[in-house]
Amino acid sequence: MLNASFAEFVESLFPGVNPDTARKCIDQLVNDPPEPLELFALNLPDDVFQGDVLDPVDFLGYGPGGDYVESSITGILVSHSCDMAQDDKVIFAACYPANHFEGHRSWGQIRRNRFYELMYLADVPSRGDIIVDLATVQTIPTAIVRDRLDQGNMTRVSSFSVLGHYFFIAKLTVHLLRAKEDDEVRNPPPPRGLLRRAIAAVRRTVRGASARTRLVWHQLIRGRWAVAAL
Repeated sequence: MLNASFAEFVESLFPGVNPDTARKCIDQLVNDPPEPLELFALNLPDDVFQGDVLDPVDFLGYGPGGDYVESSITGILVSHSCDMAQDDKVIFAACYPANHFEGHRSWGQIRRNRFYELMYLADVPSRGDIIVDLATVQTIPTAIVRDRLDQGNMTRVSSFSVLGHYFFIAKLTVHLLRAKEDDEVRNPPPPRGLLRRAIAAVRRTVRGASARTRLVWHQLIRGRWAVAAL
């Protein structure tokens, strides 16, 4: 039976990089920045790795009017390197030229990597300064990525060095895996067995109902409650 001790156990294990430690890593890189090119591998590895910048990558999103908008822009591989080698799909995050953000009122903080969802990278080989938007992501079949690379329709722009890769992991950790805020109060689950008894009572109530009513209740029970009662 899962209980509070299980939650505490999971909290002690995940994430692999503690968000507070990740913040300290980012602060260190901001306060004592390496040369920009130290973040990137001198030569591209043979295979595609997590954090590789590719161009172009297709992103599908919503325009101001709610219509689908497709754009082919620079992307960075968010998925783990082994996902690229073994999985059917991988995730990319959008990358934009940094000058698109220069008019932002918090441009100084963006450059210092103080925004959870944005990653400022200076002097990306052949791209210059870019902003990685970790909140704008796209899933793409791995086979399509490999086919486009093989056919020359997609280019690997850069790959992180070890230092750059851990910087990327730190940003991902702080953005996606930071602990909940103090004002985020989650409700407890229903008492054990209560949901099962409630479903049983509903079933007894509708046994004498019309076929249409029984069908509606059957769909509600199976679609919304039965899974939660397991």
